Amino acid sequence: MFLHSITAFGGPQGHLGMMMKTFVERRRDVTKEELMEYVSFCQMLPGASSTQTLTLIGYKRGGVPLAVITLLIWIAPACILMGSLSFLVAEIGTTELQTSIFQFIQPWRSGFLLMLPLRHLRFQYIILLLK
Repeated sequence: MFLHSITAFGGPQGHLGMMMKTFVERRRDVTKEELMEYVSFCQMLPGASSTQTLTLIGYKRGGVPLAVITLLIWIAPACILMGSLSFLVAEIGTTELQTSIFQFIQPWRSGFLLMLPLRHLRFQYIILLLK
């Protein structure tokens, strides 16, 4: 769960794929039909449907304590990152910030986005070899 929370991007559609792989295929916590039902239910509610779906899976698996732990693990990395960046924004207002620290963000992002399809293809190739 923690690994997903620090690598998750793409909104609810991206998170759904991660949940499908983790909770349906690997861990078998829920069935595909149950997950689709949970996602449909959580999309009707106001707020972040991915967060609500993960919390619901935690609740169904271990009750309220696991639901709370799941929620905290899911939101902690984003809260820590945004809280840390808020101090950076406050610092920008008082001193002159060198923009050279941001020069590698664009190539890093591009490399990350190119790596994901290649990684997916590699897994598909391994699955074909195993059949």
